[in-house]
Amino acid sequence: MKSDCRGVSNTPFEDFDTQAGTLRAPVVLAEGTSNGTALKLPGVGRFMFLQKTGAIANSGSLAGSIEESADGSTGWTAIGSFMAAGANTIQKLYATTTKQWVRHVAVVTGGGSGTVASDAAVVY
Repeated sequence: MKSDCRGVSNTPFEDFDTQAGTLRAPVVLAEGTSNGTALKLPGVGRFMFLQKTGAIANSGSLAGSIEESADGSTGWTAIGSFMAAGANTIQKLYATTTKQWVRHVAVVTGGGSGTVASDAAVVY
């Protein structure tokens, strides 16, 4: 017998057409700025972006943001930022895109030797 899992809207979960795209594979980031992978979205509009922070070493901190571009290589502009967070957290950010390409930008600080484990995704 098939299970009938229903969400708040009383719609079976298998009816939702939800996909996720990776903006940054899990990695340990050293201090500095790091641009994630450019990802082409299926269109423009409102999307949910996720940033996961894992272990933090040597007083590292992460300031993450989402940027968009018309061609995936030039003209990047910020469309939203994540608040600084502690270790082992998942943050979500809702942002509206006007261009089809997006990426995650991470800025790690920490007195010269800080590191942060992080990854990021978009849900659509």
